[in-house]
Amino acid sequence: MSLALLLSVSLRAASPPSPPLPDDLSPPASLSAWVERVDELPYVGTVGAITVFGPRAWPLVEVASQTIVAAGLGAEKDSGRVVALAQERYLEPDTLGDASAKRFLAGACHWLARGKKKPRLFRPDRPVEEFAKKLGVRSARDLDSADVLVLTPEGLGLASLEGVRAFLAAGGGVLCAMTPHRWQNDHPGLSLARDCRLNRLTTAFGLVFDSRWFSQDDETGFAVVPPRNLSEFFHADRAFRALRSDETLEVRDGKLAFASVRAAATALTDFEPTLMVPMRRFAEEDDESPLAHQLALRFEDREKLHGLEPLDQRFGPWWLAGPFPAGDLHKEGLPLGKPLKIEGELERCTKDGPGPDLAHVWALRSGKSAWRPLEFEVGGEMRNVGLMNLRSILEGVLSERQRRKTWDEEVSVILYRSLELAKPGTLQLRLESTTPAEFYVDGAPVARILPEEERDGLDVELPLEAGRHHLWIRSSHADGSWGLRLSGPGDASRGQVEASIERGIERLAETQFIDGAWDPGGDWFGGSTALSLLALARCGIPREHPTVRLGLAYLDSRGDGETYTRALAREMRARAALDTHPEPFLTDAVERLAAAQNPSGLWGERVDPTASRWKKNLSNTYTVAFALREVSAGGVHVPDTVWKKLVEGVLACQDEELRPSHRSSIPLGFRNTREDEVTGSMTAAGVISLLAARDANGVKWSERERREIDRAVSRGLAWLASHLRFDANPSSEEEHYLWIEELEQLAFLLDEPRLFGFDWYGAGSEYLVRRQGADGEWNAGHSVYDTPLALLFLSRASAAAREGIPERDWRHLHSDPAWREGRDAAAQELELTVHARRPISPGEELDCWLEYAGEGPSPTQVEWFASQGGDVVSLGTVDPGEDEGARHFRLRTQLPTPERVYVWATAKFASGKPLETFDVLIPRRFEEHEFELASLLEANLLDGAKVESSSNSGGWSPEDAIDGSCLSDWVADGEDEAPRWSAKLSDPVRASRLILVPYGPSPRWERLPRPTHVRITLNEGDAFEAELPTEPMHYQTVEFPEPETVHTLEIEILAGNFGRATGFSEIVLLP
Repeated sequence: MSLALLLSVSLRAASPPSPPLPDDLSPPASLSAWVERVDELPYVGTVGAITVFGPRAWPLVEVASQTIVAAGLGAEKDSGRVVALAQERYLEPDTLGDASAKRFLAGACHWLARGKKKPRLFRPDRPVEEFAKKLGVRSARDLDSADVLVLTPEGLGLASLEGVRAFLAAGGGVLCAMTPHRWQNDHPGLSLARDCRLNRLTTAFGLVFDSRWFSQDDETGFAVVPPRNLSEFFHADRAFRALRSDETLEVRDGKLAFASVRAAATALTDFEPTLMVPMRRFAEEDDESPLAHQLALRFEDREKLHGLEPLDQRFGPWWLAGPFPAGDLHKEGLPLGKPLKIEGELERCTKDGPGPDLAHVWALRSGKSAWRPLEFEVGGEMRNVGLMNLRSILEGVLSERQRRKTWDEEVSVILYRSLELAKPGTLQLRLESTTPAEFYVDGAPVARILPEEERDGLDVELPLEAGRHHLWIRSSHADGSWGLRLSGPGDASRGQVEASIERGIERLAETQFIDGAWDPGGDWFGGSTALSLLALARCGIPREHPTVRLGLAYLDSRGDGETYTRALAREMRARAALDTHPEPFLTDAVERLAAAQNPSGLWGERVDPTASRWKKNLSNTYTVAFALREVSAGGVHVPDTVWKKLVEGVLACQDEELRPSHRSSIPLGFRNTREDEVTGSMTAAGVISLLAARDANGVKWSERERREIDRAVSRGLAWLASHLRFDANPSSEEEHYLWIEELEQLAFLLDEPRLFGFDWYGAGSEYLVRRQGADGEWNAGHSVYDTPLALLFLSRASAAAREGIPERDWRHLHSDPAWREGRDAAAQELELTVHARRPISPGEELDCWLEYAGEGPSPTQVEWFASQGGDVVSLGTVDPGEDEGARHFRLRTQLPTPERVYVWATAKFASGKPLETFDVLIPRRFEEHEFELASLLEANLLDGAKVESSSNSGGWSPEDAIDGSCLSDWVADGEDEAPRWSAKLSDPVRASRLILVPYGPSPRWERLPRPTHVRITLNEGDAFEAELPTEPMHYQTVEFPEPETVHTLEIEILAGNFGRATGFSEIVLLP
């Protein structure tokens, strides 16, 4: 239902004024006073928005009907205060050059510090002295001495949340800022509502950052209106109460109220009690209200994007107590250790009981131990918060004294959370643990897991009555890894994984460039292209796919010249998977890598005759080792000397023991170089390299050599077992998705269905499905690598290489289902989905049909349509007689254009309205010559020419149009009314055609401005004009009237698709 219809049903125009703002929502005088001293805030960039919903929270500044600055008070009289701004640049010292911004932020700091004249500011992520000095306040050395904490997302870590909450509870003030849409772009797959740490903090104060944003072209500032004069409907709870009541609203107020409620439905956590739970119950229980219908659709969209926990099954946050001394865990009959005093709390954990006293503190010999709430990267109210590495969690919360030498040996911890059931149901959980653990529900033991007996975990299925329940886990640890995972049977189903893989494949196709390359992001010479091709191959995409053909053509054009080590290793794996006869390439690549191996046994960055001068490291070596292992398993010979030198170099990267020992169980990680720190990704790289070498085909190892390898592998595995996690690369902020893919490779080489006691694929795929962005990408800073690495994990790429890969039906496309409701409760609804067989050559017909679900009446006629560039054409109609009762209404026809088009159908019925289906995108069909662009770029006769342009923008230069790469562009300045690009050749050349590659030649940049009409002048005399396509993956070949000897070339842009000057990615002159 549209907003206009909603308003027409629920609002009355030209009505009396809105009721006055209730007293409990009126801002305090101290808050209004400092805001009213400022008339304007400067525009410092695109701003986000803030949803205000709490009874002690107030909007302060609005623009375009959304709040951009808000304030909130804690629930208790003397608790803290928060001021939030929806743009981080307001907290930059340079912003304070604007007098109004300085006055506004100074007022905020004084209010947060309860009127203190010289409040002290502390900022954890960067120095705050300059900012404080410009504001006329002081800076603090730490949080304990601060009055006001200045926060952005980067300054609020999981470990610091508890301390900041305590600071606020003691009356401190927080000045925080975030640009929400930027956070969302930087954290694809995560939810602002559930996973953003700043929102976890501000929710208690009745305000959260949401996903709305506003941008403008000029520098006009934002008017600051006294809070008492702002519409009450900026407050989401007030807006919801008005919309669901019979209250009469003006249309303007109604639109604002609806916008506030809609934002809240997306921005609040699943079980936020003030507003979210009432909105969800209203959407479920009211089947007539237009508002309820709109909220239901909003929640349905949220469920698809990030999941939405069931309203009738609410899990509380996890709490942890311990560690407690457990006695001898190896004593027979006591696998979990001796009874603990804390277990007396189980008496309070009966059904509907109060649960444990979470304020209780236990006195231990090592110090005091209290219940601690656990914070996770994903929202703590999720049923499954992922794999819990208990050693890492405890290391982050225990004091130095508590972390004595053997603090984690012969100990137990208690984990607790509540569960509220609105109606009777069955609790289905899966418990996995690397150490002995016992699971209690409502004070009674229901499952015990002993890893040596239950290696695959335990499934728990319990019928529970409505009410409050208590989940309690005792986990004991003697040595080795210490982890726990509590998941549900429906987490990351095979269907979800398949859908995630499909979206990832689509995203790779969307981010490819017209010459077949993928943006290198720092790994030049085909490395990112080879990695993307490898991922597509492992996902079942064959070499006939246009995306794969383009990518292979790009790699072919690069030849065997200078390249990076990792690029060549990845290309070996891609060629082995895709080429019909890859052996010649693979044999040559092995020889090149053998020649480039450093005397230390490691590889440097480049593969060239002077390879020894390049920095050698484990990262390059691991990539080579796994590639050599795969090709040697396929029959390509790798000399023994290469493997033996490799082992010697990798062993030298392992961490050193504090005391020399021959024990294999000592956890020792690996470093990238001797100067680097030990990390998860490099430890996995070291172990994988050693396993690949040890088990390589035909290599003979002495007993001493094998014993040395095995000991290093065991120590590396021990380190990995104690640091296993999926939400980050252990001990590093880099290479997150490389680490995840390495776990897949490690499990394959060890031939283990479980890693360190866990279902590695279940836990990893669950994490990846959750972290995938709405656009299909995975992105921890390098999406060009992260996305294919995630796909390699999900496709079990290593096993797929050995066992064979079923080819994906990539030509079959389908839309989302469209449905038609029955006219009453007894009437059946029907659902229509468009299916199509993708044509891949210009002369091939489109084959499209309908999938029909439901018991409703069949259509009396179906008409098929296609649209491209806004133009809609009818493809034809199909009557039931032509359908022969199949109810598919199949149509085979030529598409009106080879460009990408959207296809849909309209089904007509004997009675009632027609049903228009959702559309399906039919990708562009390539001509054969278009697969040759990469090689044509290498033959450009303009190479070395002197080039000039009338203007440049975006840091580009005219030379970028002849650099042989479609990853760079020449772009004219937007104010240039007659943009020109010219080239002068030192030696004349004979040419007959010109290729013009559009600016931004990748499907992801479909809507960029591009030239549509140009004038081409040769030798300052002969001139002719050409029309250009604007499709990003379509270049234009301009044939000269006759071959010319070219001295000079000039191209003038006469028109563009958006009326603005643009440019070209490549300009190619050919014989």
